Amino acid sequence: MSPLGSTLSTLLVLASLLSACGDAANAGTSPETEQPLRETESKDSVTDEDDEMLTIQMGDTTLYATLEDNSSAEAFADWLSDGPVSIAVQNYGGFEKVGALPQRLPRNDAQMTATAGDIMLYQGDSIVFFYGSNTWSYTKLGEITGFSQEELSGILGGRDTTVTLSITHPDEMD
Repeated sequence: MSPLGSTLSTLLVLASLLSACGDAANAGTSPETEQPLRETESKDSVTDEDDEMLTIQMGDTTLYATLEDNSSAEAFADWLSDGPVSIAVQNYGGFEKVGALPQRLPRNDAQMTATAGDIMLYQGDSIVFFYGSNTWSYTKLGEITGFSQEELSGILGGRDTTVTLSITHPDEMD
């Protein structure tokens, strides 16, 4: 075989190998965008279609969140079942929006890293909506679904505002 033929054979083998590696490297990505697929629910979140969702209204924007399966989230949902509650929220640290709850909830605190979309209970009397990341001792109440970190940063990272929280059943969602 000539040196050129040998080089072409080597290139074909390398191209074939790289193509196979590319498929493995893209596993877990969306084929249209090659962006990582995001799990929309944590292992402890409530996923049954008959279960309640948290609705978060901020001005004209409506966000939905799955609720965790813990006593804190259950108490939160029970409290909201009496009707919507409005809470003033402020930006803190460039990664979260936080507001004081008018009543304390049971705590199930654990050291964890919150990421964009997480809704946490802080010290039993504050609710935190994450659009960035932070490690601290929290109780996870739920997770906002259907939005990327960039989208949540745009929605939650704005000015101080008021959020209205309510419980919605899946058949009542837009």
